[in-house]
Amino acid sequence: MKDNSNNFGIALYYPFINIQDIEWLKCALLYWDAIRCIAPERHHFNDEIKYLSDEGIIIPTNPKPYSIDASVAFAKKIKKYCHNQPELDKKVRSYLDERFPELKDVTIHRDKFCEEIFREMGHKIVLGCFEGGVSKFYHAQPYITALYLMFLASEMSTKIHAPMLTDIPGLSELGQYILWSDDIIPTEKHQDNILIQLDIDFPAPEQLMNLSFDDILRFCQQRNDERKRFRNAVEGIRSKTQELGDPNALFDYLNEQKKEIQQSSNDHRKTLNDIGIKNFTSSLNIVWPCLLGVAVGGIAGGLAGLLSAIGMVSISIAKNQLTVSQELQKEIKNCPWHYLINLEQELR
Repeated sequence: MKDNSNNFGIALYYPFINIQDIEWLKCALLYWDAIRCIAPERHHFNDEIKYLSDEGIIIPTNPKPYSIDASVAFAKKIKKYCHNQPELDKKVRSYLDERFPELKDVTIHRDKFCEEIFREMGHKIVLGCFEGGVSKFYHAQPYITALYLMFLASEMSTKIHAPMLTDIPGLSELGQYILWSDDIIPTEKHQDNILIQLDIDFPAPEQLMNLSFDDILRFCQQRNDERKRFRNAVEGIRSKTQELGDPNALFDYLNEQKKEIQQSSNDHRKTLNDIGIKNFTSSLNIVWPCLLGVAVGGIAGGLAGLLSAIGMVSISIAKNQLTVSQELQKEIKNCPWHYLINLEQELR
């Protein structure tokens, strides 16, 4: 059994215990060395996931040590949207109904949260039932568990130093507000911080249906250096937007690194040709808060043009702008690995 626990390039999958789409998982492993999943102790995986776990590619990670801190953080934040009542405010509920209906009735395993804290908040936590007994999964009021699972993933991401990866684009979008903003619902008021999104050309999951996990693992091992080089180039773009204090300095950095980024991008495409991937019909979306201020908006076109010329990724000012408090800004700066990823499965 291989131990990848200390390697760079490990993401944290959320919100479910079991990864829902095997082909999606194959896609994710083209980029990441390994993926942690939030799984209680002694959880029984299917044969495919167990095999990947034995290989050190899937790393089951017990949520219980993180559940109290995550529950405390959630209790502090959610008060604003409940006003001392168990249900979410009608305005928030209406917004979530319109934008994220698939997150309405998410259940949660008992090891993922602190039941005492939830009951102190007044939330009705009910054990689900199955034929012949009681489930280990709980139900709560609409959207409460989905919102909480963002905090659990955030707590684990911060402590483990692993970015957050999901196969539910809606959850990733909601996380942009619940984690990085003072408001769940976007506001029209003046905003000083924005999101930056990198869209990396990527194969769609259905393109990998004829490949086994052995094929994927063999490819990852043989092309490990190229994959790491490409990931480092992407990480450089992301990290510099938080490290550099001026958008012009970011532009200069990218211009200086253009040749290296372009070479790593070309190598990335060539390596995927090895397993028969010649067309890229999806994109891997990496989104993070940028604290450079509104000045970024004035240079975004230049950044987009530069990266398009490189042929690597597109960069954009995400449609969701944020109002970020000074307290949250400090948290963001202290957690440079804390960002959201999802695979956008659509033709572009």
